[in-house]
Amino acid sequence: MLDAIFDLSDSDAKRELLRQMGLLQGKFRVRVTNAARNRTNQQNKWYHSCIVKSFAEYWSDCSGEPVMTEQAHEWLKAKFLSYSVVNNITGEYETFVKSTTKLSTKSMAEYCELCRDHLAKSCNIIVPDPDPNWKHNEA
Repeated sequence: MLDAIFDLSDSDAKRELLRQMGLLQGKFRVRVTNAARNRTNQQNKWYHSCIVKSFAEYWSDCSGEPVMTEQAHEWLKAKFLSYSVVNNITGEYETFVKSTTKLSTKSMAEYCELCRDHLAKSCNIIVPDPDPNWKHNEA
């Protein structure tokens, strides 16, 4: 099995990929995907502590019912990370929600900006920018 990351903008890397594939025998399924880095732990901590927590508190205040952060997280994901797939047999659309764990750092940043924009416009909540020195400021 071949599981590697190749920089396909590098001609030597392309040649190496083709060389390794040339050694294979039999039938194989080949899938080429972008090797973008998944969201960072720091992005995830900021998202949950600033965006999700603020939204859960707002939602609790508005509804008079306790809203857990997991509920707020699921609502935000459903709003901004949903996509539909058509069932070719029935013609019906099925809706799925992406997981934030699979988002690239860029996609996570874009998702967070959508959430922040929604909270600002719909809830009048201003979520501060991530503070790169947050660990030093806690002391």
